[in-house]
Amino acid sequence: MNALAEGDGVLSRFIGVLGGSRFVGDVLVQHPDLADSDLFGRGGARLVDPRLVVADHWENFERYRPADSDEARELFVAALRRAKLEVTVTVAIADLVGGEESHDVTGCLSELAEEFLQRTVLYEMDGDDSGLSVIAVGKLGGAS
Repeated sequence: MNALAEGDGVLSRFIGVLGGSRFVGDVLVQHPDLADSDLFGRGGARLVDPRLVVADHWENFERYRPADSDEARELFVAALRRAKLEVTVTVAIADLVGGEESHDVTGCLSELAEEFLQRTVLYEMDGDDSGLSVIAVGKLGGAS
């Protein structure tokens, strides 16, 4: 919440986002560390690269991966959930602030979905995804 003290319309953007999305408000109450990032800083929110966010959480998961498969699965799912939370909150704020085109917003969410599929396959196949194809049925937003 340190960014609120900056001025430059930060408080106004913050209140506007909270008024526009109950989801964002609920998440920021439960995870105030997400609000301490530059989400409301000068120029408003910018989309993050979902691949980098998921990769960061994947690396932390691999670093602390327990030998027990049940515990490992729980940590893997928790890592994906945290990455999803970070990306979706950033996307929601960027969309509400109006700093991004709708195509870029849907594209970011599509990249997140693709990255989740890839990491899940790698996890389930113990890192060897050779010879396996995953076909996503439905829309992947802005994926090209």
